[in-house]
Amino acid sequence: MWFKETLEHVKDKTTSLLHLTEEKRTMLANQNTLLEQQVNEGTEELKLSLDHLKATQDQLIQSEKWPRWVNSPQASPTRFKTLSTSSITSAKSVQNWWKNYLKN
Repeated sequence: MWFKETLEHVKDKTTSLLHLTEEKRTMLANQNTLLEQQVNEGTEELKLSLDHLKATQDQLIQSEKWPRWVNSPQASPTRFKTLSTSSITSAKSVQNWWKNYLKN
């Protein structure tokens, strides 16, 4: 009799543990889906920002301000290219940081 009761108790606890484990797996899958959505949204925002930066760079190069800026004593085409490249690199760094942050 004691053995049968103990066996039934172990069976009940095992069933509860399996149910709890399945709930945790479902929660984890939902959390992973949410994180993936957040990464995708953040990546899309960064892509839009990068596109905007590139478009602004193109507009600046083609605008009337560009020749005046190049001819100023504190500027040069090399400096402008360095600043532009630096901005684009910074945007990509932020994008990578968010991807890594949301993965962890």
